[in-house]
Amino acid sequence: MWVSLAALFPCDEPRPYADGWDTQAQVPGELHIWSRSTTGQWIAPVHYRMARGGGSEGMRLTYWGAGARGVTEAGRASTKDPSCWWQSAV
Repeated sequence: MWVSLAALFPCDEPRPYADGWDTQAQVPGELHIWSRSTTGQWIAPVHYRMARGGGSEGMRLTYWGAGARGVTEAGRASTKDPSCWWQSAV
């Protein structure tokens, strides 16, 4: 699965900072489980790593996604009902 950091951290007016966190990368992620919230939305914890400029290893983060914004499986666009592709990937 892939996480688009640009979708999670939109930036209208980029101001380059070489040592900052790379919030525009496409990074591998690890999906744990899809669940429904009390409002019926699909939510999921996804672990991913965000790196800093200068080639650092970065930091492991968890994103609790609602409706899978910015998350795709092997290049496939996420859908309104993400359980379809998640179940087939298990």
